[in-house]
Amino acid sequence: MEKTRNNNNDVNAVAAVNEPVITSSTRVCIKSLPQKLTERQLKQHIIDSCPSKVYINDLKILMRNGKSRRVAFCGFATAEMASLCIDRLHGTYCGMAKLSVEAAKLKRRGEDDEKKEKQKEDSDKERYVKVQDKTDIMKEKKKAEFLAAMAPRHQMKVWDNDDVINEKANENDEASTSSPSSDENDSLVGDENNRVEESVRKLEDSSSNQEYSSTRLFIRNLPYNASEDDIRTLFESYGKINEIHIPVDDRYQNKGYAFIELDNATACNRAKYKLDGMDFMGRLMHILPARDRPSTEIDQVCLTLSK
Repeated sequence: MEKTRNNNNDVNAVAAVNEPVITSSTRVCIKSLPQKLTERQLKQHIIDSCPSKVYINDLKILMRNGKSRRVAFCGFATAEMASLCIDRLHGTYCGMAKLSVEAAKLKRRGEDDEKKEKQKEDSDKERYVKVQDKTDIMKEKKKAEFLAAMAPRHQMKVWDNDDVINEKANENDEASTSSPSSDENDSLVGDENNRVEESVRKLEDSSSNQEYSSTRLFIRNLPYNASEDDIRTLFESYGKINEIHIPVDDRYQNKGYAFIELDNATACNRAKYKLDGMDFMGRLMHILPARDRPSTEIDQVCLTLSK
């Protein structure tokens, strides 16, 4: 029995050794750093050591309990810059420490990762349903409050016994004859009611929830110098791209995230599975399902004109 168990362990060990290791093309791992070296000092040391100009998009020194673990990960804009860093820094000294530089290893996606991802998506959907239910309740409550506030003056309650007073007033109104200006009052009340209904409809439309899209993805942790062409080149091998949206700030620099819409759900799922957690221009991308693109009045006008 023990012999069989040992043989199985040996087989698993051989399989683990023969399994190819996935390495990053734009990220490097730097080991044996000086204990008190800061990220700014390390970045300057890398720039000074490379003969040509390099663009560092990500740099992180691993810490434990506030102390450096003497290991850092550095991401470059291109694979050539990462390879140059390895050639120039491996085996060299930074202060009194001899550096060990190699390509960073990427975490392999296994069955356990797929199960955890599916469980996370299920929990996100359950949480979304709960939030949607609470939102519907709050929306109905706000609608009732809005209707009560916008009701005509003769229908508004001021005192607790207004219901009894209004009933008596209605009986007296039915018994009495209509005044000459009743038609004018009815038209004013009708216009006011129409205005209230229109306001309620706009309120409901603005607070309506959007569902997750099957063809749209949310990409975060992007490099700030990533362009639309860079993202298109990365995703175009998985299917036809309908739209890429990169939000920018006042300086027209991207905010580190983007939205992409592919032609079908199959291509969208394949791109998410293959690229989530992969390195892109020195950073590890995180890809999540995105909500449907909100429709605007301009889109509706364009759709009307196209018809």
